[in-house]
Amino acid sequence: MTAAAQLELEPVRFSGLKAMALSPAHYRAAVERDGQEKQRGRALHSIILGGKRVVGYPGKVRRGKEFEAFANDNHDAEILTMADYERAAGMAAAVRACPRAMDMLVGRHEMEIDWTFLGRRCQSHVDVVGPAGEYVTELKSTVSSHPDRFAWQSRRMAYHAQLAFYAEAVLQAGLGVPRDLYVVAVESRPPYVVTCMRLAPRALEEGRKCVRLWMERLLGCEASGEWPGYVGDIVPLDVPDDDLELTFGGGDGPDFDPETGEVAA
Repeated sequence: MTAAAQLELEPVRFSGLKAMALSPAHYRAAVERDGQEKQRGRALHSIILGGKRVVGYPGKVRRGKEFEAFANDNHDAEILTMADYERAAGMAAAVRACPRAMDMLVGRHEMEIDWTFLGRRCQSHVDVVGPAGEYVTELKSTVSSHPDRFAWQSRRMAYHAQLAFYAEAVLQAGLGVPRDLYVVAVESRPPYVVTCMRLAPRALEEGRKCVRLWMERLLGCEASGEWPGYVGDIVPLDVPDDDLELTFGGGDGPDFDPETGEVAA
């Protein structure tokens, strides 16, 4: 496939690119889910970073004539159940009450950046680009913002690669040279503990390697038209030495939501 043809394809977004960590087949089949946790996360972003108005529906059932009337009156808003609205508002209040978090959220919000990487058209939706592009910040909701637990979630959800991808987007778009990459993590249940983190140099380097590997593999698949799964031959089945629950790219079980990173308590 020529470079011109690659640029005509749909832009690569990180939400899809990270599926290459599983297999090209997973990338091709990747779709955005609109689950309850993801909706609440969007609401948090809207409240803190700006966006659609967020409202809570006071009724018990989100269907029927009463809900339809409420939805029509709030057609321009993100509609949550009242319980989810209260949780989203609680998370937002906790973030706003954290001076360090608010400092990290200063800048241009919800920036959509069109750029190219290895000749392939990409598009990134970055939560915060700091003044003069000096830093990038992602706002994440999570079950636990404890640094140790969140480090595992970050690896499983490839947040280090996401930040590396976004830093490259900011650089390639001429918006600045990000010196720091931050995550503001807020727990999705009371007391909504907020933890502010800076991506370590080692994690950034690993993230860059992941992004390049996945993109090179994607370009190869697009050129060949082949989208294999995990392996193409018979492989031995043995007892693994590692704990699979802590292995990057795993954890698709019922206790783990790969779209939001939420892990059942």
